[in-house]
Amino acid sequence: MAKKETYLVPIDFSRGGDKAFDHALKLTRERPAKLYALHVVPAELIYPPTGGRFDFYHLMERDARANFAKLKKRKGVKPRECELVLARGTDFADIIVRQAKKLHVAMIIMGSHGRTGLRRLLLGSVAERTLRYADCPVLIVK
Repeated sequence: MAKKETYLVPIDFSRGGDKAFDHALKLTRERPAKLYALHVVPAELIYPPTGGRFDFYHLMERDARANFAKLKKRKGVKPRECELVLARGTDFADIIVRQAKKLHVAMIIMGSHGRTGLRRLLLGSVAERTLRYADCPVLIVK
């Protein structure tokens, strides 16, 4: 039997992320493979009130888990077919690359928003930076 591959698909619950997830599922189902879905909670972008006990990050992680459960149900994903990985940070490309190394993935499969011009210059391209810094192959689904 062939060695089980491992794939990482970053998801942000957008249309592009949804297409990448579909492609990753297809690859996972064609060969023996493990799929990790990575969702990054944007840390340090939200400044909770000082002295409060309300944890914004916990709330955002809970929402991500709920959205992932809905996504799995909508796509007919079996319970052990895909595992959700949550991370916090602001440099999404760096987090994706670090998680790929940590999980020893064979390939990163990610969506692209297709921004061009000034929006791309100002926002940068997470897909492009991931492609540049990853040690493994990166498949960008447009």
